[in-house]
Amino acid sequence: MKKISIVLLLLGIGCMTGFSQKDLSFYHLYSVTPQSQSFNPAFVPDARVSLSLPAISGIYINANTGLSYNDIFSKVPMSDSIRVDTDKVMKNLSDKDKINASGSITLFQLGVKIGNSHSFSLYANERFRTMTNYPTKLMKYIVDGNANYINVPVEESNFFSDAVHYREYGVGYAYRFKVPAVQSITVGSRLKYLMGFFSLETSKKGDILMNTNLDKSIVVQLNDPRVRSAGFDSESLGTYLVDNNNTGFGFDFGVDVQVDDKLSVSFAVNDIGAISWKEEVKNYNLKGREILIEGGDLTDLDNAIEVIKDSLEAFVEHETDVKSYQTRLTTRYIGSARYQVTKKGFTTATIMLSQDYRELHPSLGLGYTHQFGKILNLSSSLSYHEERGVGVGAGMAARFGIVQLYTSFDNLLGLVDVRNTDDFQARFGINFMFGRGDVAPKEPKAPKEKKVKLSPFPDEYNIEL
Repeated sequence: MKKISIVLLLLGIGCMTGFSQKDLSFYHLYSVTPQSQSFNPAFVPDARVSLSLPAISGIYINANTGLSYNDIFSKVPMSDSIRVDTDKVMKNLSDKDKINASGSITLFQLGVKIGNSHSFSLYANERFRTMTNYPTKLMKYIVDGNANYINVPVEESNFFSDAVHYREYGVGYAYRFKVPAVQSITVGSRLKYLMGFFSLETSKKGDILMNTNLDKSIVVQLNDPRVRSAGFDSESLGTYLVDNNNTGFGFDFGVDVQVDDKLSVSFAVNDIGAISWKEEVKNYNLKGREILIEGGDLTDLDNAIEVIKDSLEAFVEHETDVKSYQTRLTTRYIGSARYQVTKKGFTTATIMLSQDYRELHPSLGLGYTHQFGKILNLSSSLSYHEERGVGVGAGMAARFGIVQLYTSFDNLLGLVDVRNTDDFQARFGINFMFGRGDVAPKEPKAPKEKKVKLSPFPDEYNIEL
């Protein structure tokens, strides 16, 4: 388990992102699946009882490299071989590009609907996220070679990495009621207990300044060179993954208003909370803020590696401490309006704001969802994100008896042209749904009228009033 978690973190640091179009195609399926409550706790699925089981009921992966295959590799002329094209890489990179990932696995979820007003849920999910900025100036410095920067200082301020793996246990409640101005209002909330397993992050102010001397030696000045970590040195792994002191709390809140027969509006805020890392903590602080790398041409990769390695061993010393620290969850704000355009078709306009590392990242979406009888729901979406651009996605949920299958993708074009995409997002699973719909109120039976016999004739003459 520990190895799997570490691999997930390293994969995220190496090749993924969490800044896709934020799963809008799945959101536009509305309250069809139990997993929709992770977007808005007020979304109650159409079932008296719903059950989600480990792994098979919910897997979500959101990944982006910031660079596509064709942005990195080029064919070697007169050959079938390929090579890393550093010029192409630098041309396609910008300071805003990141290498990040996010994902979740459903461990368990049970939902129970009581009457037409009350809905309860219990759930547990495994979650991870990771983010690394591309240090574009540092990369350009290495690619161009330090000989081209003699007496020209190079400062890299875009140097930050963060990764976290945790589990959430939660309970949810939703209540639907009627008010005079609208048809109905559903209010939902979810309270989460968080248990952290692995965390790794560098200082958010870890700037690097490089000065190249005439002899090609490099003076590297570091600002606040710190690395904080937790969970990587556990000696009792089995106990650590069941119960540890890296805990916290989270909270979700949502509202869904059915304005009239055609229009509904929704708002939700998810993942308000934080994890305090107290157990298996190890923080690294560099004692020296200045490192001297002896002369050498960095364009010669083999030589550069040896030079940097020898210099770091000679000059870098660090001290460690076990001070606790805190990581905040990635809070999301979601607002949407849903309008019925046909008997079974709806359009939805959505805006999502993700608060990652004190920055808000907006995503916009416009979608159409159609319900085919009681079996199939299909959604399509056109979405936009400030860093990822435009995406075309689709979602599907099909119910066969008690079995529900669902899936969604936010970048269908990327599946068609894999070599030119830097973004991948997918969600899929199998749920078990028992019962359907609201409970219709029982109509009182009309009292039977008493027959009054006015005739002295026998009953077969049927003379009644």
